[in-house]
Amino acid sequence: MGPLITLTTDFGEGTYVAQVRGVILSLLPEARVEDLCHAIAPGDVREAAYVLETVVPAYPEGSVHLCVVDPGVGGTRRAIAAAFAGRMLVGPDNGVFTAFLDRADEVREVTNTALFLPEVSATFHGRDVFAPVAAQLAGGLPLPVVGPLLSASPVLLSDLRAAGDDGVVLHVDRFGNLVTSFPARALEDRPAAALSGPGGSVAARARTFCEAEGDRPFLYAGSGGRIEVAVNGGSAAAVLSWGRGTALAFREVVS
Repeated sequence: MGPLITLTTDFGEGTYVAQVRGVILSLLPEARVEDLCHAIAPGDVREAAYVLETVVPAYPEGSVHLCVVDPGVGGTRRAIAAAFAGRMLVGPDNGVFTAFLDRADEVREVTNTALFLPEVSATFHGRDVFAPVAAQLAGGLPLPVVGPLLSASPVLLSDLRAAGDDGVVLHVDRFGNLVTSFPARALEDRPAAALSGPGGSVAARARTFCEAEGDRPFLYAGSGGRIEVAVNGGSAAAVLSWGRGTALAFREVVS
């Protein structure tokens, strides 16, 4: 079996994913190219960071993870490649790799233009820069060849790392469950706290869906390590009218 490369983008349906895949396979025909997710909301770096946080650790050492959620393409944002726990990460330095970079073994700026396609579009670095770099790293290229060590700290999204009182909805899954930016441990640390958002708050808690009362939103520790909001047999997103990006506050309930 050949080297494993995963793709995470906000491209949805269309030709963009196929173009990235085609570049990888042209340079490394033996590669296994696997789709992680192409349903990231357009330009939503925060949602991409959450998806990678939950999925990358499940993949084996030696895998290369390419992320193209890149609203700053062609601007001043850096291109990076990093080594984390035996895996490689390739993509823009805009926060998509927040979960990993402060624990990475090595983070380098991708500057070696000899690794890129001969013609680089200003608006499609996913195809012309990141895809060929990912393919060559998967094929055995030593990481230092891509460019120098990062000269300044990488971009990290503060609301994915902090355990404070204010947060946001990161993701809404197909069941209408709301994944928040708050770490799941906060449920134990603050047993009397409620999660507040526009038009309401949620204080009820349950360990599993079947333990919760029907039609009543509740908080639980999600499988991805963050506080989530659900309705047993229903959609928390619909009941609360909260969605991706909704601002939230985790506050102690005053009796």
